[in-house]
Amino acid sequence: MRRHTLRYLALFGVLLVGVVGAFDVWPWPDPEAVGSEGAILPAVDVPMHFYHVDVASWYAATADEVVVVSHHDLGMATLHDALPMRLAEWQGHNLGPSGDISELYNDPPLVLRRQLVDAEGHTAWLTAIGAVGAKSYRIFEHTPHICYESTDWDTLEDRVDHVALAKGGDLPVRYGLFQHQGTLRLVYYWFQREGPESDASGGTISWRVTTDADDGLAAAEDRLDDLVRTLYERTVTWHRF
Repeated sequence: MRRHTLRYLALFGVLLVGVVGAFDVWPWPDPEAVGSEGAILPAVDVPMHFYHVDVASWYAATADEVVVVSHHDLGMATLHDALPMRLAEWQGHNLGPSGDISELYNDPPLVLRRQLVDAEGHTAWLTAIGAVGAKSYRIFEHTPHICYESTDWDTLEDRVDHVALAKGGDLPVRYGLFQHQGTLRLVYYWFQREGPESDASGGTISWRVTTDADDGLAAAEDRLDDLVRTLYERTVTWHRF
């Protein structure tokens, strides 16, 4: 009888080692990584990064705030080098420093400016400006709406819109449509944080994607929607309140 007991204990030990080994290969899912439909995100080889996105400043959180997933490292310290120059069908090149941005935003620690061209030759622009502490106030004082209006562009649209992401959920964006001397320009912008802290010490990145609507507003919206989807893949379940 004792021999049978020892045999069962030995078998149980082998099974336990196998289970532990399996968890070493397939780590238990992060509790944050829960999909918008309540399903656990599968384990993948490509690292996932989580960001808080809203359309208002960190001192005015809105009901549109979401947590999004990206396979790109879009953090303030890494973005400039980590974001690929090619995003899906968009080929980019860096535009370099901007004296206006340096002056308006008090030399922010992060400035990324790229011109992007798709396979059909359409052009868009991507800009990310990031700051921490007192400098981050400038990001909310110089939004695209404020800057375009101060340089004689007429505002035709100013509203919150939502872009459907490829793998589920919507990204909230401020939608701005501007006109100046026959040029019709569409801008989406939003604010990204690296955690739930909604204060200056955590910092924020102002993202904006821009294109001219010379081939029609619907086509311009499609271009910017496509660009947004190259940055973020889906939202995850999260509630501030």
